[in-house]
Amino acid sequence: MSILDRITLSETWQMLIIGIAMVAGVFFATQEFAKIMSLICDLGLEPSTALLITALQLPGTIVWCLPAGVLLSTGIVLWRRIYDYETLTLHVNGASTARIMIPFVLMAFAASVLSLWLSDSIVPETKVVSNKLFLSGALNSNLPRSERCLTFFQYDMENSDQPLKQIMLAGRNLDKSLQNVIIFELARNQAQKVIWAKTGEWTHGQWQLRDGHIYEIVSKNSGAMNMTFKKLGIDAIGKITDKFASRGPFSAELTIQQLGEMIESKKAKGEKVSNSLELRYQRRFSQPASCLLLVFAALPLCVATPRRRSFWGLAYIGIMVSVFFIAQQATTALGDNGALTPIAAAWLPGAIPVVIGCLTYALVRGRN
Repeated sequence: MSILDRITLSETWQMLIIGIAMVAGVFFATQEFAKIMSLICDLGLEPSTALLITALQLPGTIVWCLPAGVLLSTGIVLWRRIYDYETLTLHVNGASTARIMIPFVLMAFAASVLSLWLSDSIVPETKVVSNKLFLSGALNSNLPRSERCLTFFQYDMENSDQPLKQIMLAGRNLDKSLQNVIIFELARNQAQKVIWAKTGEWTHGQWQLRDGHIYEIVSKNSGAMNMTFKKLGIDAIGKITDKFASRGPFSAELTIQQLGEMIESKKAKGEKVSNSLELRYQRRFSQPASCLLLVFAALPLCVATPRRRSFWGLAYIGIMVSVFFIAQQATTALGDNGALTPIAAAWLPGAIPVVIGCLTYALVRGRN
């Protein structure tokens, strides 16, 4: 390995860390920060639990950010070399574009291996632990402190015709206790049962209502049945916990081998494999491969000259990163809806910047 290769690798891996931190920072400053506040405010989770759940998303975030980090690091190093006349010096001394790109390709290959290892070995485990922490924290959480009227909804996942099962209205909310609780039980868009309680208490995923009445509407033509109670339990998160314990694993909680076996098992039983599941399986391969693909989107910077003191090189890299993320979101939506095949939806985000890079490379090289 030459001195040039060692210097390039040293600069690139440092910029790779910075690139991942930049992309992940934007992600955590928007989506993840909003999730943390939502978990704390809506479910009353302890801040330490919410932060731990967020920290467990870090391996998945690194996998998500690695392709963009590779492109950013490669582009920044090449852009700096343009304005230090290093690229021009290399070309004058007979170095080809392929020779200049070798250390960047090696770094991208290492990033691909890291991405594959994280997504197949670490991310599934952290997803399982994160979900368990979420349910455990929700079951033992306090309600958010508030003086305003609160509304809680419970959805019936098994009945698509009438997904909204309950509407709960509460007056003052003080830690785990509620005052003047009203619950509407819904069926076919009509209230069949109205429950009123003087007080309610949140205990292990259940509302424990005390001193109330149940008004049950038998039909439109008959009157309502009025019953009183001293104590009544309304399950909320407990049912979700039971379903979580008995459900099958999510695709993100499975390794590549387990996910492939699940798909083959469904096919063997004659069950339909959803586009979403196929897409997630293909993404296990396309996401690490994008680290290696996106390095070639920086090819135009290998033949650029420092004639103009402009920042077009950085602008180009920023545009390519945006193209990658936009394409990833768009193809995911199209793939889930069946507008694109899962293979096309998985591989297009990494292929589009490469095609643009190769075309721009040919154009810039022709002008020079």
